[in-house]
Amino acid sequence: MIIENKSNIELSQIPLIGRTTKKILEDHGIKNIKQLSALSGDNYLSTIIPPLRIIVNYAKAIYHNKIIVREGIISAFDTIENKNIYFFDAEYDSRYTETGPYGVFILGLLDTEGNPLQFFLENPDEELQILQSFSDWVEKNNPVLITYGSNCGDALELAKCFSRYNLSFTHIKKSFFDLYANVVFTQNVNKQKYYLPIVKSSYKPLGLKRVSECLGYRPSDLKISNGIAATFEYEKYIQEEHKKIRDIIKMRLLKYNRDDLKRTKFIYDILKQKIP
Repeated sequence: MIIENKSNIELSQIPLIGRTTKKILEDHGIKNIKQLSALSGDNYLSTIIPPLRIIVNYAKAIYHNKIIVREGIISAFDTIENKNIYFFDAEYDSRYTETGPYGVFILGLLDTEGNPLQFFLENPDEELQILQSFSDWVEKNNPVLITYGSNCGDALELAKCFSRYNLSFTHIKKSFFDLYANVVFTQNVNKQKYYLPIVKSSYKPLGLKRVSECLGYRPSDLKISNGIAATFEYEKYIQEEHKKIRDIIKMRLLKYNRDDLKRTKFIYDILKQKIP
C-alpha cells in the first residue's frame, strides 16, 4: 500500500483513534501523524490514553509506510507451530443460520501447499450432510483452522447452524485460530507484534481484502465481490432451473471462496516471514 501524501492523513484515520482521543491529542499539541509517530510509547499521555503505545506504533507504520515488527513480543504463531494447518473460510447467509432452512452453503479449506477442499451445498435440504461431513473431517484430521475474523463471524454463525441439528461444535471451535484477532488486530500491546500501514476508512480498516492487498496480494477478476453478494448469488443458484447456468454460478461461488482462502494464506505467509 503506497501512501503518497502523508500530510493529508487525519489523526482520526489511525486505528483506535476516535473523536475523544483525537481531541485529547490535539489539546496536547499532537495535531498530525508526524508528531504522533514521533511520540515515545511511554509518553505521559499514556495515562490519559491507555492504548497510546498501540496507536503510536500504528502511526509509525502508516507514516513510514511499512510493517512495524516489535521485538520482544512472542508471536501467536508460536502456539500453532508444527500443527496440521489449514486455512478456512465459510460462506453463509446470516439471515438463516439460526432458523434455517439453511445457513451455510460453502465450507472452504486450503492446505499449506495451496490445495483446496470445498464442501458445497448443492441443495438446501442437504445442509446437515455437509455439516456432518465437515465435522467428521475435522475430527479425523485434527487441524488448526486459520481464519480471518472468525471470532465475530464464521464461528458464531456456524455454531448456530450446528445447533439447529444438535451437532457438537466444540471440537471445531477449538480448532479455529483467528488471524485477525490473534495477530493483525489484537488491541493488546503485550500481544501485538505486527503493525500494518493501513488507515481507517468508512468500512472495516483491517478487513481481509484491505490487509491482503496492502501486503501485495493481487486480486483476480471475480464476479462476486463480497460475502453479501455471495449470499444473493447462492439464492440465484437454488432458484435456477438450467443446469449450465447453475454450474456457472457454482463455479463463481467456489472461486470467490477460494480467493478468500488464498488471501488468508497470503497474510499468514507474509507475516510468518517477518518473525526474527
